[in-house]
Amino acid sequence: MGSDGPADISGRFSGGGIRRLLVILLIVFVILSLAETEWEKQIDADGYIAKAYQEKRDLLSGMLTMERKLPSGATVPSTKQETLIYVLGGNQASLVPRFEKASELYHQGLSEKIHILSRPGITEFSEQLKRNLTNDEWAERELEALKVKEGDIIPVPSANSFFGTYGEAKSLAGIVRKGGYKRLILVSSSHHTRRAYLAFNRFLADRSIELYTYGVNDSPGMEELLAEYVKLTFYKDILFPANQWLDALLDRYSQGRGGDFVSGLS
Repeated sequence: MGSDGPADISGRFSGGGIRRLLVILLIVFVILSLAETEWEKQIDADGYIAKAYQEKRDLLSGMLTMERKLPSGATVPSTKQETLIYVLGGNQASLVPRFEKASELYHQGLSEKIHILSRPGITEFSEQLKRNLTNDEWAERELEALKVKEGDIIPVPSANSFFGTYGEAKSLAGIVRKGGYKRLILVSSSHHTRRAYLAFNRFLADRSIELYTYGVNDSPGMEELLAEYVKLTFYKDILFPANQWLDALLDRYSQGRGGDFVSGLS
């Protein structure tokens, strides 16, 4: 059986993928309509509604979670030198527990350094410096407070992309390849680990890189979980197939008259 060409991939992307997304959005609407309200909390004296709400939330959270941890006994010197820890970006509230988990892995000897997303912009005012901290300075201070050495904190700029996690995956893939790393440990919120794993695996699957994910529970609400579910569905049914179609198209051009055209796009 021959491989799918751009036309075949495009057909699935424009047809089945769109239909699946519409179905998912309908499911999300129904779940939202069943979400617990303040009024329901007041009349739910026996806690039945609250229990049902929690069960729905736990079910959705489980669908979004994909933790893959290093096997026990992996803290040998060679592992430390060959393993990269990366903390995915987020707001300050979500980054604090992620930094705690990353520093825990760092102090276990799993890696010599912690890579973090470099975020432009400023944050709170520093009395010591008499100015606002940059986001990177704030992150470095948080990690240093967890006894991570200043020189072991590496901010990484993300590739220009409208899709944050996808852009981070693309940037880190280059660092992993250039550094000769054999393992990559991702640290993020638990409900973000499945999408993060799929995005990073897309860029590293053909490189024999061991990919692990560690999640932290930052108590997301139902709205945040539903938003993540929509993002995950979009990545799987639209973003990934669309990029597959584009890659196939560029391969066809590079093998024919479009070689010069492809060179111009590189």
